[in-house]
Amino acid sequence: MFLKPFIVLNSFALGIVVGVLTQRDIEGLPNLNITEMSLTSARLAPSLIDGLVRTTAYCHLENEPGAEGNLNCLGTELKYHTGPRSAAADWSIYPVGTRFRIAGDPHLYEIDDYGSGLVGTDTIDLYKPTLELMEEWGVRNVEIEIVKQGSFERSAQIMETRLHYPHVAEMYRCVQLRLKEKNPGNLFSGL
Repeated sequence: MFLKPFIVLNSFALGIVVGVLTQRDIEGLPNLNITEMSLTSARLAPSLIDGLVRTTAYCHLENEPGAEGNLNCLGTELKYHTGPRSAAADWSIYPVGTRFRIAGDPHLYEIDDYGSGLVGTDTIDLYKPTLELMEEWGVRNVEIEIVKQGSFERSAQIMETRLHYPHVAEMYRCVQLRLKEKNPGNLFSGL
Protein backbone atom coordinates (compact mmCIF):
# COMPACT_ATOMS: atom_id res chain seq x y z
CA MET A 1 0.00 0.00 0.00
CA PHE A 2 1.42 3.40 -1.03
CA LEU A 3 1.14 6.12 1.62
CA LYS A 4 1.00 9.69 0.34
CA PRO A 5 2.90 12.17 2.52
CA PHE A 6 0.63 14.33 4.66
CA ILE A 7 1.14 17.44 6.75
CA VAL A 8 -1.02 18.90 9.48
CA LEU A 9 -2.01 22.52 8.95
CA ASN A 10 0.28 23.11 12.00
CA SER A 11 -0.20 23.28 15.71
CA PHE A 12 -1.09 26.98 15.49
CA ALA A 13 -4.03 26.20 13.17
CA LEU A 14 -5.20 23.46 15.53
CA GLY A 15 -4.88 25.92 18.41
CA ILE A 16 -7.22 28.27 16.59
CA VAL A 17 -9.87 25.58 16.44
CA VAL A 18 -9.72 24.61 20.08
CA GLY A 19 -8.59 27.80 21.79
CA VAL A 20 -8.94 31.04 19.87
CA LEU A 21 -11.82 30.63 17.44
CA THR A 22 -15.04 31.14 19.39
CA GLN A 23 -18.69 30.96 18.40
CA ARG A 24 -18.67 34.77 18.10
CA ASP A 25 -15.77 34.55 15.61
CA ILE A 26 -17.70 32.27 13.29
CA GLU A 27 -21.23 33.70 13.60
CA GLY A 28 -21.15 35.32 10.18
CA LEU A 29 -19.71 32.29 8.40
CA PRO A 30 -22.42 30.67 6.25
CA ASN A 31 -23.67 27.09 6.56
CA LEU A 32 -21.18 25.78 9.09
CA ASN A 33 -21.36 25.10 12.81
CA ILE A 34 -18.47 24.96 15.26
CA THR A 35 -18.24 21.15 15.09
CA GLU A 36 -17.99 21.20 11.29
CA MET A 37 -15.43 24.00 11.49
CA SER A 38 -13.30 21.94 13.86
CA LEU A 39 -13.45 18.89 11.62
CA THR A 40 -12.70 20.92 8.50
CA SER A 41 -9.80 22.88 9.94
CA ALA A 42 -8.21 20.03 11.83
CA ARG A 43 -8.29 17.51 8.98
CA LEU A 44 -4.99 16.32 7.65
CA ALA A 45 -4.22 18.23 4.49
CA PRO A 46 -2.13 16.62 1.76
CA SER A 47 1.02 18.57 1.21
CA LEU A 48 1.40 20.25 -2.15
CA ILE A 49 4.32 18.14 -3.30
CA ASP A 50 4.95 15.70 -6.06
CA GLY A 51 3.50 12.25 -5.49
CA LEU A 52 0.76 9.75 -6.11
CA VAL A 53 -2.63 11.41 -6.57
CA ARG A 54 -6.11 10.03 -7.21
CA THR A 55 -7.51 11.44 -10.45
CA THR A 56 -10.94 11.31 -11.99
CA ALA A 57 -12.33 12.92 -15.12
CA TYR A 58 -15.23 15.24 -15.84
CA CYS A 59 -16.93 16.58 -18.96
CA HIS A 60 -19.07 19.65 -19.58
CA LEU A 61 -21.69 17.33 -21.13
CA GLU A 62 -22.46 15.71 -17.75
CA ASN A 63 -25.09 18.40 -17.01
CA GLU A 64 -23.90 18.90 -13.45
CA PRO A 65 -26.10 21.35 -11.51
CA GLY A 66 -24.52 24.80 -11.42
CA ALA A 67 -22.12 24.09 -14.30
CA GLU A 68 -22.31 26.62 -17.11
CA GLY A 69 -21.79 24.75 -20.39
CA ASN A 70 -18.10 24.40 -21.20
CA LEU A 71 -17.03 27.17 -18.81
CA ASN A 72 -14.94 26.66 -15.70
CA CYS A 73 -15.72 28.43 -12.42
CA LEU A 74 -13.56 31.37 -13.56
CA GLY A 75 -16.00 31.96 -16.42
CA THR A 76 -13.46 31.02 -19.08
CA GLU A 77 -13.63 28.12 -21.50
CA LEU A 78 -12.44 24.74 -20.27
CA LYS A 79 -9.18 23.88 -22.06
CA TYR A 80 -8.17 20.63 -23.66
CA HIS A 81 -6.67 21.23 -27.11
CA THR A 82 -4.75 24.48 -26.54
CA GLY A 83 -2.47 25.51 -23.69
CA PRO A 84 -2.52 23.71 -20.37
CA ARG A 85 -5.47 21.35 -19.99
CA SER A 86 -8.13 22.25 -17.43
CA ALA A 87 -8.35 20.43 -14.12
CA ALA A 88 -10.47 20.85 -10.99
CA ALA A 89 -9.48 20.34 -7.36
CA ASP A 90 -10.04 21.53 -3.81
CA TRP A 91 -8.41 24.98 -3.96
CA SER A 92 -7.32 24.75 -0.35
CA ILE A 93 -5.02 21.92 -1.41
CA TYR A 94 -4.22 22.76 -5.04
CA PRO A 95 -4.90 26.51 -5.45
CA VAL A 96 -6.06 28.07 -8.69
CA GLY A 97 -3.20 28.37 -11.16
CA THR A 98 -1.36 25.24 -9.96
CA ARG A 99 0.31 23.61 -12.95
CA PHE A 100 1.36 19.98 -12.98
CA ARG A 101 2.36 17.09 -15.21
CA ILE A 102 1.29 13.48 -14.99
CA ALA A 103 4.03 10.85 -15.35
CA GLY A 104 3.87 9.31 -18.82
CA ASP A 105 1.57 12.06 -20.18
CA PRO A 106 3.13 14.82 -22.32
CA HIS A 107 0.46 17.42 -21.44
CA LEU A 108 0.58 20.22 -18.91
CA TYR A 109 -2.49 20.66 -16.68
CA GLU A 110 -3.70 23.70 -14.75
CA ILE A 111 -6.14 23.95 -11.86
CA ASP A 112 -8.78 26.40 -13.11
CA ASP A 113 -11.94 24.82 -11.71
CA TYR A 114 -13.35 23.23 -8.55
CA GLY A 115 -16.21 20.89 -7.74
CA SER A 116 -18.27 20.19 -4.64
CA GLY A 117 -17.27 16.50 -4.66
CA LEU A 118 -13.57 17.40 -4.53
CA VAL A 119 -13.66 19.43 -1.32
CA GLY A 120 -11.77 17.74 1.48
CA THR A 121 -10.01 15.33 -0.88
CA ASP A 122 -6.72 15.50 -2.72
CA THR A 123 -8.41 14.15 -5.87
CA ILE A 124 -7.75 16.05 -9.08
CA ASP A 125 -10.53 15.96 -11.69
CA LEU A 126 -9.20 16.21 -15.26
CA TYR A 127 -11.34 17.89 -17.92
CA LYS A 128 -12.21 15.78 -20.97
CA PRO A 129 -14.18 17.24 -23.91
CA THR A 130 -16.28 14.10 -24.52
CA LEU A 131 -18.13 11.63 -22.33
CA GLU A 132 -16.22 8.82 -24.04
CA LEU A 133 -12.83 10.28 -23.04
CA MET A 134 -14.15 10.92 -19.53
CA GLU A 135 -15.32 7.32 -19.13
CA GLU A 136 -12.08 6.01 -20.67
CA TRP A 137 -10.05 7.85 -18.02
CA GLY A 138 -12.19 6.57 -15.15
CA VAL A 139 -10.35 6.70 -11.82
CA ARG A 140 -6.57 6.46 -11.82
CA ASN A 141 -3.86 6.91 -9.25
CA VAL A 142 -1.06 8.73 -11.02
CA GLU A 143 2.28 10.30 -10.15
CA ILE A 144 2.23 14.06 -10.59
CA GLU A 145 4.95 16.67 -10.68
CA ILE A 146 3.99 20.18 -9.57
CA VAL A 147 5.52 22.56 -12.12
CA LYS A 148 4.14 25.79 -10.57
CA GLN A 149 2.22 26.30 -7.36
CA GLY A 150 -0.94 28.34 -7.77
CA SER A 151 -2.05 31.22 -5.57
CA PHE A 152 -3.99 30.79 -2.34
CA GLU A 153 -4.51 34.58 -2.34
CA ARG A 154 -6.13 34.53 -5.80
CA SER A 155 -8.18 31.47 -4.84
CA ALA A 156 -9.55 33.34 -1.79
CA GLN A 157 -10.34 36.46 -3.85
CA ILE A 158 -12.31 34.42 -6.40
CA MET A 159 -14.24 32.53 -3.70
CA GLU A 160 -15.13 35.58 -1.56
CA THR A 161 -18.33 36.30 -3.52
CA ARG A 162 -19.42 32.65 -3.51
CA LEU A 163 -19.46 31.84 0.20
CA HIS A 164 -23.19 31.04 0.11
CA TYR A 165 -22.21 27.69 -1.46
CA PRO A 166 -21.20 25.34 1.40
CA HIS A 167 -18.35 23.69 -0.53
CA VAL A 168 -16.87 27.06 -1.46
CA ALA A 169 -17.20 28.30 2.13
CA GLU A 170 -15.30 25.24 3.36
CA MET A 171 -12.48 25.70 0.83
CA TYR A 172 -12.33 29.41 1.66
CA ARG A 173 -11.93 28.76 5.39
CA CYS A 174 -9.11 26.29 4.77
CA VAL A 175 -7.41 28.74 2.39
CA GLN A 176 -7.69 31.45 5.07
CA LEU A 177 -5.93 29.14 7.53
CA ARG A 178 -3.13 28.53 5.03
CA LEU A 179 -2.81 32.28 4.46
CA LYS A 180 -2.74 32.82 8.21
CA GLU A 181 0.26 30.49 8.41
CA LYS A 182 2.05 32.71 5.89
CA ASN A 183 0.86 36.03 7.40
CA PRO A 184 -0.20 35.61 11.06
CA GLY A 185 -1.87 39.04 11.27
CA ASN A 186 -4.96 38.61 9.09
CA LEU A 187 -7.01 35.45 9.77
CA PHE A 188 -10.45 35.74 8.13
CA SER A 189 -9.66 39.26 6.99
CA GLY A 190 -11.91 38.81 3.97
CA LEU A 191 -15.00 37.95 6.02
